[in-house]
Amino acid sequence: MIEKPKRPKQPNIQDRQPPRTLEELINRYDLDNTKIYDFLDYLVNYLNEKGVWWMSKTIDYEFKRGDTTPLNKFRPTSEGKPINPTDISEIHFTMKKNENGKALVKKKINNGITLEDDGYYHITMETEDTRDLDAGGYVYDIEIQIITEARTIVKTIIDGSIELIQDVTNRRDYWWMKMILELK
Repeated sequence: MIEKPKRPKQPNIQDRQPPRTLEELINRYDLDNTKIYDFLDYLVNYLNEKGVWWMSKTIDYEFKRGDTTPLNKFRPTSEGKPINPTDISEIHFTMKKNENGKALVKKKINNGITLEDDGYYHITMETEDTRDLDAGGYVYDIEIQIITEARTIVKTIIDGSIELIQDVTNRRDYWWMKMILELK
């Protein structure tokens, strides 16, 4: 959802930095005009109704490394309507230590990403995905690819961070105990 700008109580003093948000723009140029706000409210409502997204949705996660963890289910949309799964040629989930790092976890349709009967795609972080990773922060994104007659469209629909928390029981620390018990 697109957030509506808040009406300023007092305009800020103009500075040399360009505005980074709609709210800064309104504050900087003293755009405390009811017609402007009414139009912006109308525009935001219209875009939300149509399901228009020009930025990906950000979802952050925090879970223990090595735990089986389902991530939020998702359904790609266009103009507020679900995209037919047969129109989606690829979906990729990629997790890295940072944006420029190598991919540590990769999933795609039928290999970690499943389309369930509810019409949503589901991704589950399995034990083997994170058990050998260090506790700490990671980044991820989910991209879809749609191939039409005219062109190929690639869109990042979700991105965010994953904070892996150190677990107390780490099964990889006990592999040697299992071997000893099997030898007896």
